[in-house]
Amino acid sequence: MEDRGNNNHWAVVDVEVSLSDHKIHDIGALRDDGAVYHGCIKEELMLFLHDVTYVCGHNIINQLQKPLSRDTPFWPYSLLAAESH
Repeated sequence: MEDRGNNNHWAVVDVEVSLSDHKIHDIGALRDDGAVYHGCIKEELMLFLHDVTYVCGHNIINQLQKPLSRDTPFWPYSLLAAESH
């Protein structure tokens, strides 16, 4: 894996989870360096995000953190929820 230095890096992640079986069917991610991940394997996504500090996404807490951390021993990212005013 390429080392991108000690800067704070980010990625935007979108996960499609089935309403019927609650399984991940598709994952898309874009890193700040322009790299793209598209697949459905959580372990591959975690490798793609190996040096990312911030993860952004729509409805990230319910649709991303819970399905991805379900069978993963840890979720290495701190999440901040934005409030609407």
